[in-house]
Amino acid sequence: MLRPRQLTGVLPCARRIEFLPRLTMYTKRLHVLGALIGLFALVFATSSHAGFAEGNAAFQKDDFDTALREFRIAADQGHPRAQASLGWMYLNGLGVRQDNQVAVQWLRKGAEGGDPNGQVILAHLYASGKGVPKDEERATALFRKAAEQGNASGQVMLGIRYGQGRGVRQDPQQTVYWFRKAAEQGDESGQAGLAAQYLSGSGVPKDMEMAYFWLLLASANGPPERAKERDEVELGLTPRQRADMQAAARE
Repeated sequence: MLRPRQLTGVLPCARRIEFLPRLTMYTKRLHVLGALIGLFALVFATSSHAGFAEGNAAFQKDDFDTALREFRIAADQGHPRAQASLGWMYLNGLGVRQDNQVAVQWLRKGAEGGDPNGQVILAHLYASGKGVPKDEERATALFRKAAEQGNASGQVMLGIRYGQGRGVRQDPQQTVYWFRKAAEQGDESGQAGLAAQYLSGSGVPKDMEMAYFWLLLASANGPPERAKERDEVELGLTPRQRADMQAAARE
């Protein structure tokens, strides 16, 4: 069973033109899980309901019965993140019988309450048709709501959807815009996606140095395959170009 702390995934070689479309498959998995890191972070300084903090503490200890009970208390009081958390537990059968219908009900409450992580997870359900009728436009709208709140997962997914024209008119410049938003927050997939745009020249002038710069940053936090992509791009640069970008990445 996938857990929020298990971030795995492999991206294809950066030199391939099909890098961005294949990034989608990786990002669907990584960003659903990445969104859950936000859902179940250890400290919630802004939480107005003790039940949510207690539920989160229990969840971190794999005490799903207690987590379910406490999340439900907070969710019934209208706490959006608790509602999204409760939906996630129903979606994955953690401490309760798995139930997509109930999961969607709680995720929708959290999303409508403004929780960006709930919006991202619900968007993935609409994109895949799991528990709800498949609706690309609604999925894109939810990703946008999360993205506009600064949620990096939502920003990357919105960028991908602009690149593919799913639920929105295809616009590579918007892909670059949203990838950059996520990349500047330190999001590894946003950085890798932006590097792919520079490599292919889609939505931005082709620039091997900038692709290398963003892969330097992505490889610092990404899977081993990211370093391989970085090294392949590095082969096409002069020693001076490599040194300049490495210095920029350290700043």
